[in-house]
Amino acid sequence: MSITEKEQHELTQHLREQLVTQMKETNAIRSTSIEDAFLTIPREAFIPAFYQRDDQERRMIWQHRTREQTDAKSYLAQMYRDESLVTKIDQSGWPISSSSQPSVMAKMLEALDVQPGQRVLEVGTGTGYNAALLSMLTGHPQYVVTIDYDPALTRAATQLLAQVVGDGVSVITGDGFLGYHEGGPYDRIIITASIPTVPIALIKQLRIGGKLVMDLQGPLASGFLVLTKHTTNTTGRFFDEPLHFMPLTSAELPKQHMPRVTDLKQHHSFPLPPNHHFPGALNDLAFRWFLQWYIPGCQILRKKVQPRDAATAMDLITIINPDEQRQSMVQFSGGTAWQITTYGIDNLWNELMNAYDIFERLGKPQTSEYTLVVTDNAARLTIQTLELSV
Repeated sequence: MSITEKEQHELTQHLREQLVTQMKETNAIRSTSIEDAFLTIPREAFIPAFYQRDDQERRMIWQHRTREQTDAKSYLAQMYRDESLVTKIDQSGWPISSSSQPSVMAKMLEALDVQPGQRVLEVGTGTGYNAALLSMLTGHPQYVVTIDYDPALTRAATQLLAQVVGDGVSVITGDGFLGYHEGGPYDRIIITASIPTVPIALIKQLRIGGKLVMDLQGPLASGFLVLTKHTTNTTGRFFDEPLHFMPLTSAELPKQHMPRVTDLKQHHSFPLPPNHHFPGALNDLAFRWFLQWYIPGCQILRKKVQPRDAATAMDLITIINPDEQRQSMVQFSGGTAWQITTYGIDNLWNELMNAYDIFERLGKPQTSEYTLVVTDNAARLTIQTLELSV
């Protein structure tokens, strides 16, 4: 259904105001400058097409929706829901780029605390929508640098940003993990992708007193991190609410090889006592956050299996330590009663038990209770007297 230009303008303004009101009510927006930015910048201008998941299919099937193929009112309504929108998928059908959920963007921008005239680096250009918001917050597009690994994304974003906010935003194709030294130093850096560590190169491109906001995403849990650079080091604090972004594409982040159960020697198999804290503890986000740093790189896999001699399927939970020198695995099989099987070089079961004992002794700390300190070459998490590498 087509609508007139006037009707579209009025509907867009109404939907924008509705979304901003919703974000103010949930405290995602707290400042006038960020409210004005979301009221002014048209999200729909940066999303000419998106992918919608087909919930009727058991497999991950994405339907491509374009502005031209979709009813105008429905399209605009979709743009101003507080939802992320997948904007690119790879050849296997896996999402690799999106327009982030507006309330998450607003919370990160509030934490970033951009002031007029400050120089800002955004890592993860995506559609260009967030760079446009930053252009308003800084007072001029010339203060904004945005970088993305994908040249197709940066080409499209360059054109759309010029149309919406005018010339001035520096859109760079490159590895965001390394930043963009030529445009620095920066007063603010925002990373709109998840990263398993703190990029030291970005810290070096930050001015003294500058802030960096990011999603520190380990293999088991996410942390909303705000870093401030000082003369001798950089310190960080975490917000209670986790962030959820697509992983940053970078040649600097090697992919880990996950061993298969058939690769490892089986050691022990025994029943788990009733009311044991495992495997239930693996559902506790606070413990998952602790565990991923206590056993760096550990992974948790879950699936249903159908034993040949059983009438019903059972749960199979696998915890993996992928470290090449310590490859090991623990499998929980069952549902109401659990059987433990251990594999590999190290006794991962003992490590899990030790991790939970320490977690309990620390008082089961939440993510916001941790602090992070970055020096020239390393980042370390601290919780009370315990230090953990990141």
